[in-house]
Amino acid sequence: MKAILHIGTEKTGTTTLQNFLVKNRPAFLEKGYYIPESVGVGNNRGLASCSMEFGKLDDYYYDKGIDSQEKRGRFDKELVARFTEEIERLEDGYHTVILSSEHFHSRCVSKNEVENVRKILRPLFEEIKVVVYLRPQVDMAVSLYSTNLRSGSSSEFYDFLKRHCQSSNPYYNYDDLLNKWSQVFGGSDISVRIFDRNTMLNGDIVDDFFDVVGFDGDLYHFDKVKNLNESLTPFGQEILRLSNKYNYGFNISGVPFKVRLLQLVDQEFIGKGCSPSSNLAKEIQGYFEKINKNVAEKWFERKKLFDFNFEYYGEGRKLEDGYKVALETFFSCYQDVMPKEIDVIRDAAIVLESENVKQASELMQLALKLRPNGALLKKKMLEYKDNMDAEKN
Repeated sequence: MKAILHIGTEKTGTTTLQNFLVKNRPAFLEKGYYIPESVGVGNNRGLASCSMEFGKLDDYYYDKGIDSQEKRGRFDKELVARFTEEIERLEDGYHTVILSSEHFHSRCVSKNEVENVRKILRPLFEEIKVVVYLRPQVDMAVSLYSTNLRSGSSSEFYDFLKRHCQSSNPYYNYDDLLNKWSQVFGGSDISVRIFDRNTMLNGDIVDDFFDVVGFDGDLYHFDKVKNLNESLTPFGQEILRLSNKYNYGFNISGVPFKVRLLQLVDQEFIGKGCSPSSNLAKEIQGYFEKINKNVAEKWFERKKLFDFNFEYYGEGRKLEDGYKVALETFFSCYQDVMPKEIDVIRDAAIVLESENVKQASELMQLALKLRPNGALLKKKMLEYKDNMDAEKN
């Protein structure tokens, strides 16, 4: 049996491709292409994370409540066992397994980690073909900024771009990436593609990927998916950045304020985000000239890796200064936006304290969330706690 291992890179249409795989899974199964589920649906991230060096924990594990190496060890063992069983139980009608996760790019950054991927897959497959898409590094960094904010960053756009998009950052070193994967899996089994609508088949990541796979069918009748634009507009990016910066801890109807705000931003502010000027984009992309020249010569037998038009960026795109000042003012003063209303909540709690200390405590807790540095509020909360503890005894 053959495995197609799509390793990204990140920000090269991976979500669109994975959604297509999930949406059309029954149709692929009928044609002998198997889409695994035990290591993640669509994004088989479980394989990437459990291939990381054992000392590492990432958000994949934390989201599952795994916060120690001992817990990770048990989890990884069970995950690999489930995946192995899923593949070994396949009937003879299946000839190709398609695996996809951009996290193979971002998480498996050492040769040992790539070898860990091979150790899991090699016993299960007679042939493994690795597929990877590349795009200009500055383009990737611009696209990554919204994702970075969703992960909790409070970096300004230009600070992020200049600090993160460096040739010393393995994330952007395509030469190193391809060297590691080709050394472990063999250069002839690596298919390197450029993520560019002008060069991809039909200008589409799905059509291009399945052309590489050698899909023996017509995708015309498959259910289509939208090309997902995960970027936020400059306004949405700034809202999210400031939310991360000030990190309010209160809830709205039981849901953390930050979660509610992210939901709102994702609904209302999807679109093209901040971008550098043409000159800055050209400067940053220039950091990777030597790296990209090596990749172009090794994998494409040409001198230039990307045919990139920097004029695409023009004068750049950023949030107007007036909006930035207004948003910063709002977020920085948010806890004092409603001083009278907070005082009303506080005073209501004090009125209730002699009749129902529990209700008084709930009201005072709300006031404290809105004004976390209020000395009187803190004092009252301690007083209510002592009273409630005394009642229990």
